[in-house]
This record gives sequence, C-alpha cells and structure tokens, in this order.
Amino acid sequence: MLKKINLGLVALVLGFGLVFTQSAFTSSKKATGARAKLTFHYEGPVPMTKADVEDESNWVYGEEACPEGNALACAIEIEDTFVDNPSGPTPTLNSSAALVSDPLIAAPRVTGSADNSIVIYNRQQN
Repeated sequence: MLKKINLGLVALVLGFGLVFTQSAFTSSKKATGARAKLTFHYEGPVPMTKADVEDESNWVYGEEACPEGNALACAIEIEDTFVDNPSGPTPTLNSSAALVSDPLIAAPRVTGSADNSIVIYNRQQN
C-alpha cells in the first residue's frame, strides 16, 4: 500500500514539474505581443551610395510618402529594440539595426537588417 502511495506521489510531482517547466519558458514575444515599430526615412546624401544607405545616421524618424517602385531607399519600419530613445521626441536608429544594401543592385536600397520583421519602402529612381 505504501509503494502505491509513493508511486502516485512521484507521478504527481513529475506531472506538476512538467507543467511548470513548459509554461515557465514561453517566448516573451508571445507573452507581451508584437514589438512596436517606428518609421524612419532616408535623408542622406543624394545621389546615395551603398555606404550612405547602410549608415543609420542618414535615417530620420518620421513618415515620408514613398512613391511606388523598387529603385532607391526611401523608408523603413523597424522594431523599437533597434532604436535609441524610442518613446522620446527624436528617436534614432542605433547601430544594432545593421542595415544592409545589396551591392549588386545599381541603385542603393535597403534589402535587410538585423530586424527580421523590417518593412522596407523603396522609391523609383528619377
């Protein structure tokens, strides 16, 4: 009888342990929802180079209308984790954004970043 109680107690403890470990390590993104995104537009030198597009200091917080197209860098939406002072009056991209421009494309444009969920807007070349 004592062995049956001990075996049941061990099974109960293992069951609670399994439930605890599975719920304790859930993704913070799932628990808190999606991160806030901020929009930045390109205000660097024109004509732009690959280095200009990849330089975070050439991107300014705020909306800019981007004509449809896919030739020149225009604007990006990026998660606030890649932004310094995201809730302040003048958010700035930080170097962890790691913007990437494809060297094989004649007109520089953003093709990626450290933020896998980045939204990229490019504009037609004039």
